[in-house]
Amino acid sequence: MSNALQIAFFAACVAVVLFVLMLIPLSLLLYRSVRRTAEQMEEMKTDIKLLMQDLRVTVQNINILSARANQQLDDLGHIVRVVQGWSVRANHVVEEVSSAVEAPFITDVPGAFICK
Repeated sequence: MSNALQIAFFAACVAVVLFVLMLIPLSLLLYRSVRRTAEQMEEMKTDIKLLMQDLRVTVQNINILSARANQQLDDLGHIVRVVQGWSVRANHVVEEVSSAVEAPFITDVPGAFICK
């Protein structure tokens, strides 16, 4: 084997050894980084589960409040219809009383001046 070929093999072996020496710490750093990321993802997963439970409870409470508000609006609409009915009846009573009182009162006054 020639000296040039031996030097080339030696340089290749040194390069492989240096590559492996550099690859081991880099792979350890990458492993630690991936492990930290996985732990953070697990923590975030737990937090998201708690957040989802809170969100479900909040949505249920909003649904309950919405149902109560709708019921109260329905009750209020019923009350408004009853009051309108009473108002119409009161207006009829006032008109009847007014027509019953005004007609005799105006016609009984002698010399009354009626403007129409």
